[in-house]
Amino acid sequence: MLTNTRGARASITFNGTGISWIGVADAYAGLATVYLDGTMQVINTYSPISQYQKVLFSARGLAAGAHTFSIEITHERGPGTDGSWVWIDAFDIDGTPVAGGVTAGTGRIEQNNAALTYTGHWYANNSSLLSGGSASLAMDAGSRVSLSFTGSGVSWITYQDQWSGVANVYIDGVLKTTIDNFASPARAGINAYNIGGLGSGAHTITIEATGSRNSSAQGAWVWVDAFDVTP
Repeated sequence: MLTNTRGARASITFNGTGISWIGVADAYAGLATVYLDGTMQVINTYSPISQYQKVLFSARGLAAGAHTFSIEITHERGPGTDGSWVWIDAFDIDGTPVAGGVTAGTGRIEQNNAALTYTGHWYANNSSLLSGGSASLAMDAGSRVSLSFTGSGVSWITYQDQWSGVANVYIDGVLKTTIDNFASPARAGINAYNIGGLGSGAHTITIEATGSRNSSAQGAWVWVDAFDVTP
């Protein structure tokens, strides 16, 4: 299949140690943003010569367990191409696919857990101040990260500083609040939002960067460090 519709997305969750994306590279192919467990990479699928069954992305030697791989269409093109089409022909997995994706259980859920899905442009940051030593951050309006979990409550753990902006928080698709993450001095491990008393069963929390900031902030970055899910 192929598309050049901005925001179109395909995701696959699997248990295993590796995955390859098989597609087509040709003179009309464009850019795609891919995420593997929350780590973003931009792939240029252009080729001056048509190449079928082309490995466009590959990752091997992953830790055994659940992983989520996503491809998002940006409707952008690199130099030399005449189009922005992106092809998905197949996936080669060292392991087995997981139908319906992964739902997180209770406890601390790091930002690179397979139960999270990312859209937009998210970047990685590594620091000993962060939960698990790393976090994801975005500033483009509409960039989102969603966690599917089973429990009665959830907390969003974040990092806040002078360059942090405003985020929307959704529970099960409903906008619950807007959070201004500006802080001076910087603060790590902040519980920016929490909710309890949810009905037992599966739920989703979504953090969305708005691209906006207050008048004191120097940026509009939104950080996702971790989530805490309560039974």
